[in-house]
Amino acid sequence: MIVELKAFSPHCDPNDEFEEAVASAAVREVRRAGMTDQVIFDSFSPALLYLAAQEAPEIPRELDISGLQLLTPEQVTAITGLPVTIIEKRISLGLTWAEIGPVFRLPGYASVQQFLATGIATRARILGGELDFFGPAEQQQPGSGAVFVGAAHALGFRVYADPARTEADWNFFALLGVDAIYSDIPLGVRLQPGIPDP
Repeated sequence: MIVELKAFSPHCDPNDEFEEAVASAAVREVRRAGMTDQVIFDSFSPALLYLAAQEAPEIPRELDISGLQLLTPEQVTAITGLPVTIIEKRISLGLTWAEIGPVFRLPGYASVQQFLATGIATRARILGGELDFFGPAEQQQPGSGAVFVGAAHALGFRVYADPARTEADWNFFALLGVDAIYSDIPLGVRLQPGIPDP
């Protein structure tokens, strides 16, 4: 079971008080259900995964990245039409954090290497890449998606990708060599026989 840990919106949480409560509640419920070996905590927030790792290092974690997180604030505004406000966070992990409109509370990454280093810092076992991360990377530099997957594998990570909404999306992710593909339609049942054990 994938349990996504989300930062509160529209609230800014510079002192990580909401995030601490979310991580603690999630850990408590997973342990109460006796499912620590059946759950993966998933988040775009390395702060939430860092907190979850402190409380429950035995529960695997997946750090996700969206293409927005590699853009400048000006580029994010141009694409989304939403204002970007830089915020200071207590648990910043050395990253620049921003509010993107009333919806997102995300860190920005200066490079893919910084994202990989953040995965190591949060002791994630899995890195998750969105289609809006892999797609533009491949358009700008063909082969870069597979290079990212190879680099992540070399560091001991598994790589999951999403969302596959069409067979073409599924095949694109499969060609990159990812370990698992998320889909919000039953496509994967037909195209992939098994899900790897994290």
